[in-house]
Amino acid sequence: SLSGGFSRNQSASAFGYISQVNALSLAMNYLFTEKLTGSLGGSYSLSSQSSNTGQNQNNYYTVGTQLKYQITERLTASQGYTFSFQSYGGNNLSPSSNAPVQVVWLMLNYSYPLHYQR
Repeated sequence: SLSGGFSRNQSASAFGYISQVNALSLAMNYLFTEKLTGSLGGSYSLSSQSSNTGQNQNNYYTVGTQLKYQITERLTASQGYTFSFQSYGGNNLSPSSNAPVQVVWLMLNYSYPLHYQR
């Protein structure tokens, strides 16, 4: 399956800034077998801040992948990798900078049903 989205938010701060965030995302999920699923996704967002003293723009890029295996009815194991790159735009007071981030994770998930009385 394939899914995607776009959002646009605008807000004002108590310090006189107007912040606007535009975000675009895309994800693909694939069922390899009955027990093994995989996903690949990415997103981009542009954050802009405007004030009387200038304007600042930040770019955020993210790409990630995940594999999930159903061990039993209630136990799943998953692993994933995410790469993010953030580009912070400069303004009159500070120069621009970049920050790459990589995350590798492993997870075991056990779903325990909760029974309750009506």
